Amino acid sequence: MAEIDKNIVRSGEIIMKAHLNKDNMPAKLEWKASDGPHAKFEDCGAFLISVWDRERKEQLQVNLWELEMTMEEMNHFYFQTLINLSNTMERSTRNAEEAEHLREYAKEFGIRNNVLKKKEEKEEK
Repeated sequence: MAEIDKNIVRSGEIIMKAHLNKDNMPAKLEWKASDGPHAKFEDCGAFLISVWDRERKEQLQVNLWELEMTMEEMNHFYFQTLINLSNTMERSTRNAEEAEHLREYAKEFGIRNNVLKKKEEKEEK
């Protein structure tokens, strides 16, 4: 395996803000990235942030969503997250077989939750 060059030549920043209501629930979420196309904060409906702690060998998470986010939006968000996770898994581990298993699960999830149409429904149209 090729050695990774660890000489840092630049840095970027991602800033996420959670505005909470009186009950400490997310009323508004927004984000911006130093390398992003927009200089100002952009609204978003949810964050799913995962960080790997090498020392403890465990995942740390921040999962937030706005109160107004609908079930339909959540189902689309989770479907797209699962597809993205399978694609990232394939790129990072080169384990195409396991990535495809995850991708198939995502498709089944999409069908069960009306994100994707069943094959029979597509053929009828």
